[in-house]
Amino acid sequence: PVKALHFSADGRRLLAATERAVRVWQFPDGRPLSEEWAHPAPVVSAQFDADGRSVVTACEDFVVRIWKVGPGVQPAHTLPHTERLLRAEFDRSGRRVLTSCWDGNTHLWDAQGGRWLLAWPHEHRVTHAEFSPDGCRVVTASIDRTAAIWNVDSGAPSPRSVRHDGDVLSARFSPDGRWIITASRDGTARVWDSESGEPVSEAMHHDTAVTHVRFSPDGLRVLTGTANGSVRLWDAATGLPVSDPFPQAGELVDLAFSPCGRSFITVSHTGEAQLYMVFQAHGPAPAWLAPLAEAVGGKRFNSRGMLDDVPPQAIFDLQRQLEQTRSSDPYSAWARWFLDRTALRQIAPGLALRQPDWVAHQMAAGSLAGLRAALALEPTNSLIYAQLARRLAEHENDLRAQKQAAWCLRRARELGGSDASRWAEGGSAPAPSSEAGGRKRPPAATLSTHPLLD
Repeated sequence: PVKALHFSADGRRLLAATERAVRVWQFPDGRPLSEEWAHPAPVVSAQFDADGRSVVTACEDFVVRIWKVGPGVQPAHTLPHTERLLRAEFDRSGRRVLTSCWDGNTHLWDAQGGRWLLAWPHEHRVTHAEFSPDGCRVVTASIDRTAAIWNVDSGAPSPRSVRHDGDVLSARFSPDGRWIITASRDGTARVWDSESGEPVSEAMHHDTAVTHVRFSPDGLRVLTGTANGSVRLWDAATGLPVSDPFPQAGELVDLAFSPCGRSFITVSHTGEAQLYMVFQAHGPAPAWLAPLAEAVGGKRFNSRGMLDDVPPQAIFDLQRQLEQTRSSDPYSAWARWFLDRTALRQIAPGLALRQPDWVAHQMAAGSLAGLRAALALEPTNSLIYAQLARRLAEHENDLRAQKQAAWCLRRARELGGSDASRWAEGGSAPAPSSEAGGRKRPPAATLSTHPLLD
């Protein structure tokens, strides 16, 4: 299972750490760019340097290792510690490495010679530490309920630290270094001024401990992850949510924005990685957006403040209007994608990946979360039901899973007949349908009582 992920600055490389190994991959095509770097114990963090040519890893054997991307399976330098490690990262120049440990200390090292330089102490265990974007400061988070900022050259702390009502589990700088974001066991995340320590945003409230936080590359949004696996996007300046929560397959291990900010990736404790697209649009909303919402909902307020029905034809009129304008602004591009009813539409606005290819990939991967996501897009696909029946039936001691498997098997038989039924029961997969590319999607099933989507 994947334990940590990190994008290179240009977004073309993805670093993935599994239980005891780390490897660099081309993104998004998945071609390996390095050997698999083996570790003698579980890897807890892995980071690129600024140009993507070096990698630093922290391992549970108390050793930080620096690697060069390319051929070779031996680290260039090793930085030994006396306590369990939590994290290691390069500064912007790639000449210094920051490490944090359970002993309450954050250490600064010379990355080129492997020489220890200095340490910054907290009263209790440090949970996170990172450089500012210019490399001149360091922010640390601790279970002493504070986050502190330190000067790298002098080693001196900032006069003011920020404080939560619970352990501070993460702290990160904004891309311009003006702000920091903190995450706490008290169920809140908050943006602070990095110079004065004063709060910038309102507290972002969650129903459980906030374990992970990230600024978007433009610094306008914040991504938070919680102990129960929920992920959410927020406005950085106000602290208001800009998305619904994104539930994960289990406890969250890591999350990261892509360098362009148009997507983010999450990893759960099951090792499953999920990629999400982020809609980015600035400026006023177009005049057709409210009528589109009314057409989709089928209701609108009249001049007396009462609800009127919106005829179904309204949504087709809006679709023709958008097709005629062919505007390239983000709102119009999203609306054309949203209204595209063909089976070959893109999986998300701006992505070349088409829905059938994405569904086929999820079926090939075979994870329960991926199959359920595919089913939400193609709710009358008998082969997805058949594969779900097989996967769920593997959980022999889970009564609920067995009931779901039986329901999936019945649904596969209803939709796909004997071929899907035989596959669900262990036979070979039937050939996919070739209905001229499937120009129109099948009618959507009613999902309100769907046992797999509860």
